[in-house]
Amino acid sequence: MFWLAQPTVERYTLRMIRLFPFLAILPSVVLAQSANFSLIFGGKNIGHVIAETKGDVTTVDYDVKNNGRGPTISEVIHTGPGGLPVEWSVKGTTTFGSKVEESFSQTATRAEWRDSTGKASADITKTALYVVQSGSPCPPAPESASVGCRYP
Repeated sequence: MFWLAQPTVERYTLRMIRLFPFLAILPSVVLAQSANFSLIFGGKNIGHVIAETKGDVTTVDYDVKNNGRGPTISEVIHTGPGGLPVEWSVKGTTTFGSKVEESFSQTATRAEWRDSTGKASADITKTALYVVQSGSPCPPAPESASVGCRYP
């Protein structure tokens, strides 16, 4: 039988203490120009996420195969002055082999995108964030974000 314990202050504090070593090295990871993550399941390496940043362009290679299935995704992300994506291209295949060809672009007043449902656009008057349908598991976060998963 599986039991879920109610969270307590002691358990929360213990979790934070366990996370502290990771949090201490986080700034050095965020400032890196490349990041390479291996995905391990059942003791086996089943894939990777590789992100490389040069200036305002980040390329991401995401490939996971577990029991012969998994996504293969390639992303190119151009960020603007605030660190948010202004162009985003996603190509590859989903877990079950469907083709992925998604894109996003934004100017000061207009955003346009293409995803699995087709093309669309919107006029924008303030900062907007696009979230991809079939991208890697950890998209870039704005430079101003104090918490979040962020590539270099």
